[in-house]
Amino acid sequence: MYNNLKYECQRKGITRGQIASLWNVKYNTVGEKLNGKTRIYLEEAWKLQTVFFPEFKLEYLFCKSDSMEKENDVYLAG
Repeated sequence: MYNNLKYECQRKGITRGQIASLWNVKYNTVGEKLNGKTRIYLEEAWKLQTVFFPEFKLEYLFCKSDSMEKENDVYLAG
């Protein structure tokens, strides 16, 4: 569901296990959250962005559309 986030995790080699550890949840819970089956809370999104993706804004990482491009300055942190 969060294709940008999944792509950036894959690009940086960030695993679901690392995210589970950061969020203090079970491995399977991360999968459910990333696939849109359960909610990602703002605090979780903020932690993920701050720790692993400080170069991107939350709007890019958690966009549910493929229409945003990372090169667009609007979505790069700065």
